[in-house]
Amino acid sequence: MKPLLILTADNECVAALRGFFERKDFHKSLGCAPIQLAGVTFDTEKDIRVHPGHDCGVWKDPQMILLPERKTYDKALIILDEAWDGAPKAEEIVSDIKKRV
Repeated sequence: MKPLLILTADNECVAALRGFFERKDFHKSLGCAPIQLAGVTFDTEKDIRVHPGHDCGVWKDPQMILLPERKTYDKALIILDEAWDGAPKAEEIVSDIKKRV
């Protein structure tokens, strides 16, 4: 089982994450030790996904992406914007996602 799947709302976030993870010694910019994922290589091409519904899709239907991967990944990191047209308060977004996953 792979340790981590990252679900994002858009390709801009994917590009930022790939740039960050692919940079040599990126952990130093965080001021921490190297990030170990249980000895498994984190593949920025396969282990980061974009929800086709963007921010609202990640909020309302994260399981569309996560459910089929539940036996492949141990944990998921969900990243979306806090504000978009019609967005509820951040606390509601977090609460709703926790209920759904």
